[in-house]
Amino acid sequence: MSTIQVALIGQGFMGRSHSNAWGQVAKFFKPPLKPVMHTVFGQAEENPRQFADNWGWKNASTDWEGLVRSAEIGLVDVVTPTYMHAPVALAAVKAGKHCACEKPVDATLRGAREMAEAADAAGVKTFVWYNYRRCPAVGLAHRLVKEGAIGEIRHVRATYLQDWAGEATPLMWRFTKELCGSGAHGDLNAHIVDMTRFVTGQEITEVVGAVAETFIKRRKLLKGVVAGQITAGLQASE
Repeated sequence: MSTIQVALIGQGFMGRSHSNAWGQVAKFFKPPLKPVMHTVFGQAEENPRQFADNWGWKNASTDWEGLVRSAEIGLVDVVTPTYMHAPVALAAVKAGKHCACEKPVDATLRGAREMAEAADAAGVKTFVWYNYRRCPAVGLAHRLVKEGAIGEIRHVRATYLQDWAGEATPLMWRFTKELCGSGAHGDLNAHIVDMTRFVTGQEITEVVGAVAETFIKRRKLLKGVVAGQITAGLQASE
């Protein structure tokens, strides 16, 4: 089987999840190219070498710009906080690399369009990680609708239930508008939008109403690496 060298940009929870997936995918499926876990990027204080050793990456780097331009890399996987998606993805596609990016791809529609246009111009393949499409139940629903087994789809009702962001959860970049843009709508409800499109085979053409409320208005402050990321991100977004 031919291979493709993968660079993972970012660590954290999604970095661990993606590392596990890259290491397991060829054992469960038959991808046209076998991914090779080449290099993981992380800030120096995150100790990317330790992360690489623990999760099976061959190399570690603190220089994402050099990494995405490396001739050895064929695919760049972006799992950074949202405010860093565009700089990394744009650099990757302009360097001729295929690029997979966590969602939301950018904090603004304008930024997302710029990324899509750059990828089209570069002629590379791109992917956004809407992983729920691969859940067996969602795949079955998609097939039933496609076969006409449940008739015409007139209405979709969906709820995304998570409890990780309760009052005990401290202030993270996900709760900071300057860093994440649309917040839970882009980060979580985006899955609902994608699943609706995938299952029904139809496009959403109009939004007729929405209600949004910030339930927890004050959170504990963080210390350490994550707090530093928030500060650095706010400075970079100014």
